[in-house]
Amino acid sequence: MQALSERVSPVVSAQAISKYEGGKMMPSSAVLVGLGKALGGSLDFLMSSQVAELSGVEFRKHSGTSAQDRAQAEALVIEKLEDYLAIEEILGLKEPDDAFAAVRCDAVRSVEEIDQKARDLRRAWQLGIDPIPSMTDLLEGKGVKVIEADLPERFDGLACDVKRTGGMADTEVVVISSRTNIERRRFNLGHELAHRIIRGTADPESLKLEKAMNRFATAFLAPADHLRQEVGDRRQGILITS
Repeated sequence: MQALSERVSPVVSAQAISKYEGGKMMPSSAVLVGLGKALGGSLDFLMSSQVAELSGVEFRKHSGTSAQDRAQAEALVIEKLEDYLAIEEILGLKEPDDAFAAVRCDAVRSVEEIDQKARDLRRAWQLGIDPIPSMTDLLEGKGVKVIEADLPERFDGLACDVKRTGGMADTEVVVISSRTNIERRRFNLGHELAHRIIRGTADPESLKLEKAMNRFATAFLAPADHLRQEVGDRRQGILITS
């Protein structure tokens, strides 16, 4: 809040920003405009009505990210979400049943268990072992909002739960950066999907969470059975030439 207060014009204190967030005080129109510019969001975002909070946020970020970067990324996501949810409301779309209920887990203990989770999800969604034509279509068909946004350059994406106002059902969102190429986006979506399935690792020292998410994404996007069909069981290695 202190960092944000230093960026806002006209000047506003960190204490005032805290009161704005807590609903104890309303900012003037000039301050609203200043907050929007500082956060890289519109007035629609600052006056949003459906998104109460982003929770369980898992960022895919590079080193050197700051609290300011995080605040800007979250502001952008909320703004995009408000538009997304408004369109769903206009179209009368309802939240589907939890597509992950059968495979969610609190922790995995090994890479073998991660691979099995990827196979379990493919089986639960009846995907077989063939490549997935569109990860975005797949996830949105399962009730996960997918947003492509111009995130700050140090972020590849994020996944989180969305708490909504007015008693509306909570939902989930996966956000990917529009700065990355299409293959990287597919992998990032697989990585963020992993965060929806696996909450953690049993031993964070020996099995890092982000590496576990990468392993899941690889196993989900390129199943071992499909690769064996492509290269054969007797192959001892693969030679790649330029």
